[in-house]
Amino acid sequence: MHHRLGAAALALAVLAAPVAAQTIIVPKPVPYAVDNDIAANVKAECELDTRLADFIKEGAAGQGITVELAADVTDKTPGRVLLVEIKDAVSSGNAFIGHAKFVSLRGRLLENGQVQGTFRARRSSGGGAFGNWKGSCAVLGRCIKVLGEDIGKWLRAPTMDAELGEK
Repeated sequence: MHHRLGAAALALAVLAAPVAAQTIIVPKPVPYAVDNDIAANVKAECELDTRLADFIKEGAAGQGITVELAADVTDKTPGRVLLVEIKDAVSSGNAFIGHAKFVSLRGRLLENGQVQGTFRARRSSGGGAFGNWKGSCAVLGRCIKVLGEDIGKWLRAPTMDAELGEK
């Protein structure tokens, strides 16, 4: 009798486990949105697309979520998939007059092709402490690092039309 109750409790625990416990596949590099207006030098020099994927993986790991990075990820990829794209990245200012940078993203979490959640995210930075000693790519890197953390937190309980980061 106790054996059956133990098995039933285990089955309930597995069913009640958060969906976030499953591995989520994320594209690396993260693509730029087709309709982006990001300066060519930012794309070429700052590696936002590859660094963002790594930051999402780190942010998810901080929430106890496993992320697998893969080159060819589409809405047809089986399992749990996070499709993210870099919508915009603006790099104005500089170390002498002050940085004014921001990055915005949009994303969809799919499970076997079915949408489980969507988000838009945005972070900006003026460079932080010692910003006048940092280059533009370093400041944009601060933005995508925090965005990776934002996405990791969202993955714990994804919702539709979420606004992450700065509103």
